[in-house]
Amino acid sequence: MRILVYILMYGVLPFVCLSCTEDIQPEKDKKHEAVLWLDFGAEGAGKGGRSVLSSAEPLQHVTTACLYIYKGTGDDASLVACENLGWIEGTYTKKYKIRYMLEEGQSYTLMAVGMDKESATAYQWPALPDEPLPGDVKLGTSKAVFNEAGGATLANLAKSEFFVGTALAVYQGGVLMQQHTGNADTGNEVRIEMKRRTAGILLYVKDIPCTINGKKTTRMELVLGSQQRSELVLRRKEASTSTPEEVVLEETGATFASGSENLMNIPFPSEGYVENGTYQIAPPAPGSGVQRLPNTLLKGVYLLPLERESGATDATLTLHIYGENDKLLKSFPVQEKDGKAVFDVASNHIYSIGIKWMDNNTENDAPISLSGDKIILDVKDWEEVTDEVIFPNPDALAGLKPEFNPNNYIFNSIDHTDIIINAVLPDDNTDNWNVTILNVGADEQTTTNCDWLWIRPYGSEDNWEHSYSSPVPTSKKMELFMNHYAVKAPYAEKPAGSITADDIRQDYRTARILLTAGGHSYTLNIRQYNAITVKYWNEEEKKDYYAGFSRLDYGDEYDRESGESLGKAEVHGWGYFESKNDLCYVGYKWSDYDGLTNWENIEKKDAWKSVWKGSALQICHHPFKEVSGNALVESTAQDACWFFPSIGEMAGLISMDKPLRPDNQEVLNLRRDEYYWSSSPDGIGYDSYRIKADAAGKWEDVDRGGRNGWNGPYINLHYLRQACRLK
Repeated sequence: MRILVYILMYGVLPFVCLSCTEDIQPEKDKKHEAVLWLDFGAEGAGKGGRSVLSSAEPLQHVTTACLYIYKGTGDDASLVACENLGWIEGTYTKKYKIRYMLEEGQSYTLMAVGMDKESATAYQWPALPDEPLPGDVKLGTSKAVFNEAGGATLANLAKSEFFVGTALAVYQGGVLMQQHTGNADTGNEVRIEMKRRTAGILLYVKDIPCTINGKKTTRMELVLGSQQRSELVLRRKEASTSTPEEVVLEETGATFASGSENLMNIPFPSEGYVENGTYQIAPPAPGSGVQRLPNTLLKGVYLLPLERESGATDATLTLHIYGENDKLLKSFPVQEKDGKAVFDVASNHIYSIGIKWMDNNTENDAPISLSGDKIILDVKDWEEVTDEVIFPNPDALAGLKPEFNPNNYIFNSIDHTDIIINAVLPDDNTDNWNVTILNVGADEQTTTNCDWLWIRPYGSEDNWEHSYSSPVPTSKKMELFMNHYAVKAPYAEKPAGSITADDIRQDYRTARILLTAGGHSYTLNIRQYNAITVKYWNEEEKKDYYAGFSRLDYGDEYDRESGESLGKAEVHGWGYFESKNDLCYVGYKWSDYDGLTNWENIEKKDAWKSVWKGSALQICHHPFKEVSGNALVESTAQDACWFFPSIGEMAGLISMDKPLRPDNQEVLNLRRDEYYWSSSPDGIGYDSYRIKADAAGKWEDVDRGGRNGWNGPYINLHYLRQACRLK
């Protein structure tokens, strides 16, 4: 399996005009604005995740991705930066802007590393993202090293995989170009292909004997012929003369992990014991974890590449079966198809003792039998594992098919009524099917108490429910309603300036839709961001207030494929510019710190059909929706709406962005250095407050518009952001 990385560097136009209009600006902000894309999508693979190795399916479960930038291109190139790519678990693409200031005419080695939860701490890395570099780190000696000193165990290594890819590039004439090709065919695009640098060993067995020579069996153990390697040079060096049949070895150094020969220790279930027979083991229930055939056992581990010593005679892999009192009863030296038992273990290869292609079904499974005396190993390059091509699966097109990319797309915090999914059943399905919405907890456990997502057939008048049962076995289009998500986030109480981009980025909730039909089951995860929690001081009431902000400006959307902001928001006039402030607000009541108060005092004018129609106050107002039978109704609860925020609330949001600006972390999706309107007027005239999304975040009072009739023209047009009250 591989990851594709793209880096784009925009050119910088020289500023040669000595006299220009104010509308013409040099592209100074685009200097060093390198955009990096990561893609886990080789041949459609990798678009899912898992926490342990359980099949040959080329999935990934990366949670952290880093970019190491080395000045130079050889082994002596020095590390000058290590940046956190802001990876979101469960996704397989990522857009990122390089922050390091590249030097004109300088060559660089760019190395991207993707880690899972285990490998991030199971190994020591050349440097940690966004922290001071540990001295002069050279490319040739940059390694992943078993972090035994930091408390990592062999059990951590067994669940740890990581991906590495490098590209040589030169920054010349304001353009970053791939050095080895001159970038003749790709313009300013630099491509990094990342590959898994660990190997996988999978054990899938059947016909497990309860007795051998009259003695009861109790467990089996898979062992290596030597200890595991404990370190790996990250930069891959392949032999230029290698052929696809040859195993390309890694620079693993000479260090070993003590006591690491035992890869797997699997006890046999005593309740499945049958005298003089084979163990009877029930398979998992459909939809409940990795699927396997009845009366089988399955386990997998990751390890670093292993080059066997010259002259080694012990089999690289041996399966032992033990009995009571830990007495060895039988051993199976594992052989390759050519009969060799001593072989090297290469990265990005899956070594399968028994065949298991997919986690979620048992199509084409072929566990190895323990009834004989020989075990044959199946070895494949992970990039060649494509079930659609090599092992046709009639169920491959079935499942829950959304009109968005669930690996990238996370819904905004405002409620949604535009979610469409297709429940696609196999052509040979004859069973009626059911859909259930489950809530996914922080521990990844599911429960049926998902109170924020509803489903029903598309375009129907059926009641909104948390489950649906189809009266027919055929496919059907379904629609979902997603409630708003606005609760006070834990990071709100962190000291000012200490809230990180990850605090905000990872604040979302997850639901899982489960489709079952006979022996088939499919799942789809759907995620929704929490509102951005802003804690600010209300000077009028002399206490802290909490506001929840939409993740996007009014009118903006997330791209349904990449999950990135589309930047579709437009500037707006404040509205109602014919009247002074004392006529806009009932009883001269308005607030600099509470947008809800401003809304409540405007609403009493009841003039939407005339002067208020289309104003910022009206279009930002959005009542919370609730389910009532087959209808969606507006909530009648107090404070249950999104509104046009006050200047104090807007200032709180923009102040959150200040500590994120140096690292160019754009999790708030603000239009930096642009103006935003607020609902707070200034005095009894025609002015209202606006605020600039910059480091200063200064309030300014400006005229709300030109008084040339209700239809404008407006003289001040700014961006809008919706907010809500948090308790």
